[in-house]
Amino acid sequence: MAVDPTADRRGELPQSGTASCVEAYEPERPIAQQAVFAFDGVVTDIATPGVSNRPGYGELDLVSVTFRVEEWFAGGTGPEVTVDMYPPLKENEGRSEDTAGSYATGSRLLVSGSPRWGGAPLDDPIAWLCGFTQYYDEEVADAWRAGG
Repeated sequence: MAVDPTADRRGELPQSGTASCVEAYEPERPIAQQAVFAFDGVVTDIATPGVSNRPGYGELDLVSVTFRVEEWFAGGTGPEVTVDMYPPLKENEGRSEDTAGSYATGSRLLVSGSPRWGGAPLDDPIAWLCGFTQYYDEEVADAWRAGG
């Protein structure tokens, strides 16, 4: 099992200037009202390119991130899932302190999002930023588990 290179971090994943948000995560609203899928998982693989792009519909610079699921909060079952995410930021990109990047193999994250083009929760799933995908934090996990 890989050591979590981001175990000391809390809060939302930093995002690059290319990402934008329609809405931001609201801790007081149940995660199930804000996202279609949500889970606690450990990154086991990061591959390029992402799989949810559709030519002619606006392509995003995404990677496919495979997780070993520790716990599902909404929208899925099973021990593993692959979702599209923005690529990990490089060292120091988007952060003031010295980092090894925003996430990597072994990172434990709380991830939520939706199917990019509609459909079932895990049809072309894309993880949202803006607080919807965070570094693992037991208090946040407890809130998501309780529906918050």
